[in-house]
Amino acid sequence: MKIGIVTHYYKSINYGGNLQAFALCKALEKLGYEAEQISLDRSKDLSIKSRLKRCVKRILKPNLRNRSNFKIREKAFLGFNQNVIPHSNTIYSEKTIHKSAENYDAFITGSDQVWHPYAVCDAYLLKFAPSTKIKLSYAASIAHNILTTTQKHRYKKALADFNAISVRENEGKNLIGPLSPCRVEVTLDPTLLLSKDEWLEIADNYEQQDEYLFCYFLGDDLKQRELATEYAKKNNLKIVTLPHLLGKWRKCDKSFGDYKLYDVTPQRLLSLINNAKCIFTDSFHAMVFSSIFEKEHFVFQRSGAKAMSSRITTLACLLETQTHFCDSEDKMSLEYIEGVEKIDYSKESLAFLSMKDKSLHFLKNNISNSELNEQRAINVADNKNCSGCHACVSICPKKCIDMISDEEGFLYPLVNHDKCIKCGLCIKHCPIATPNESTKTIDDIQAFGAYNKDENVRNNSSSGGIFTALAETIIENEGVVFGAAFNDDFSVSHKEAFTKDELVKFRGSKYVQSEIGDSYKKAKNYLEQGKIVLFSGTPCQIGGLYSYLGKEYDNLITQDIICHGVPSPMVWEKYIKQREEEAKQQTRSVIFKDKKTGWKTYSITLKFNNGKQYTQKATSDLMMKAFIGNLCLRPSCYGCSFKELIRQSDITLADYWGINKISPQMDDDKGLSLVIVNSNKGKNILQRIESKIVKFDASLETAVLYNSSMIKSSIMPHNRASFMTQIKDGDFDKVAKAHLKPSLIKRIKSLIKRIIKKIIGRK
Repeated sequence: MKIGIVTHYYKSINYGGNLQAFALCKALEKLGYEAEQISLDRSKDLSIKSRLKRCVKRILKPNLRNRSNFKIREKAFLGFNQNVIPHSNTIYSEKTIHKSAENYDAFITGSDQVWHPYAVCDAYLLKFAPSTKIKLSYAASIAHNILTTTQKHRYKKALADFNAISVRENEGKNLIGPLSPCRVEVTLDPTLLLSKDEWLEIADNYEQQDEYLFCYFLGDDLKQRELATEYAKKNNLKIVTLPHLLGKWRKCDKSFGDYKLYDVTPQRLLSLINNAKCIFTDSFHAMVFSSIFEKEHFVFQRSGAKAMSSRITTLACLLETQTHFCDSEDKMSLEYIEGVEKIDYSKESLAFLSMKDKSLHFLKNNISNSELNEQRAINVADNKNCSGCHACVSICPKKCIDMISDEEGFLYPLVNHDKCIKCGLCIKHCPIATPNESTKTIDDIQAFGAYNKDENVRNNSSSGGIFTALAETIIENEGVVFGAAFNDDFSVSHKEAFTKDELVKFRGSKYVQSEIGDSYKKAKNYLEQGKIVLFSGTPCQIGGLYSYLGKEYDNLITQDIICHGVPSPMVWEKYIKQREEEAKQQTRSVIFKDKKTGWKTYSITLKFNNGKQYTQKATSDLMMKAFIGNLCLRPSCYGCSFKELIRQSDITLADYWGINKISPQMDDDKGLSLVIVNSNKGKNILQRIESKIVKFDASLETAVLYNSSMIKSSIMPHNRASFMTQIKDGDFDKVAKAHLKPSLIKRIKSLIKRIIKKIIGRK
């Protein structure tokens, strides 16, 4: 798929504009797409009269002596703009850009201020792109806080056939949301999608001899420059600055700074920020790169551009650096700046990591699914994104969708087009194609450590036995509980329970994907009858349930898990058969997390009908190693759409890994649950089980630090395809051993470590 991007790219003499244009192409390339900027020269459409006016205006600009320096800066941009940023060879005007439509499969407008109401053009609204093509915005910025009635009408009309819309600021979402046919999301500026190392790859090696304060001011505020001079003098720093930005001479820059630079390429700007002791700026992108390069920095309100500060506020909140945004008079002093606590870059912002993951998923999911959305019938989501949640199957009024196993054993929806009436409900209720919108905030979330007071329950549970306490409370109130249970052949599917005795089948982990079947439909029936329903599942299954139901139920409580990923049922079946061949008998029971060898050093145990037993620690068992090593996970797990800090569920449960480092006194190696409460319903049900459990407060940040699967997807190994191909017909153990064998480099590193340990031991 080839993607054409429309933004302020062509001959742009703007550092942020150039770097964001490069970043979006690079981010899309990393997702597997071919992308380039469409070279749009808006000046081509100007009349002769307008062009003459521009020439006269340039001639009449003050300080003609500085014209040569502006030319030097323009030349510095040319190489990056034309040689580094992927772009179309054809240069289009607004009148001819429609001819580009045949060259691309999808179009993206953004990022940067493409939707500023007094600068937006039809091309930035993708009006030239036919409705048959994929159209979306990415981090489009309005940089304004109000729209007129005429402007609202223009946006609403233009956005009517967009497949997906994202903006860069919360204020932009509030303005565009009511005008959009689809849900508007807030996503990160493209520059934040690339890592520090990726930016350093293109940065040049320019270094200033003196230690310096780097000042990047777009506005004309003299007081900001005076404060920078005071700060530099106090800290014995030189001032490096890029004077007269935005292509105009400014009196405030005439005598400001020790080093005034003009021949600064975008690559050199990265180096200037990376090598600075501190950065003073009123620029959003200078703030971005100061954060990426983990530099101490202070951001100021740009003079005459208060409406544009929303993007800085949004980012500062994500990065938890609000105190470094000097947006009021009381913060404009050396005393305030030196009194602010330094930015702690050793502590990653969970909100930022979650937003980064969400932003990448926005691109990946909407590009791949938008093409399918046009059909208003399944495929719903392609194999790379579909989580197999069954929402489409459950909602189809004609029962024309079936879940069919692919060659890897994963279930995917297949439509009978003879029965399909193209009602579009499958798309509308797909949690991937049409994500659920949440009103929760990070302030709603609480974290606890907990375990069940009943030792028998705790010992037979994977972690602390909290699910059983929740489920028992629902049963005591004549409710129904849904969870994953083994079938007779040890495949896994969702079932319901009405008694406490039936809850035993849900206890313990099942490291294989559970088939939902008709559980969503059954749950809805019980909810409509007024019964309390507890539905337990993976995050994608909970997302599927909410998408299927389409509305909130006061009597529904949902509980998900921190999920590493779901292994292939086909791989699990091959593993079971191999163990049965060894035992020469059928399997009687499976315990994925047998704590007889300890909670932290748990084992997998299979018992057979002839009394034989297979027990192997998870670190040695080939199935568990393949699972933990990501060799056999569902394709969607490598880019999970549900890796969010803010969950759709009411309660999230997980093993409280890291407790031995966080609170060693709580670690008795019997199993401890991490309980994350995501809603008021979650708080209420937790209060009702307090008599059954022992709990203690926990830090969400610390808990997630040791349970990174909450916000990070599993990484696909390079040999996954080979493993999945060979395992179908090969000997399970032989294929697994071959693919789990550490690389030569890892073996050498391991050998060196062992040698060092022996040497140290002898001393």
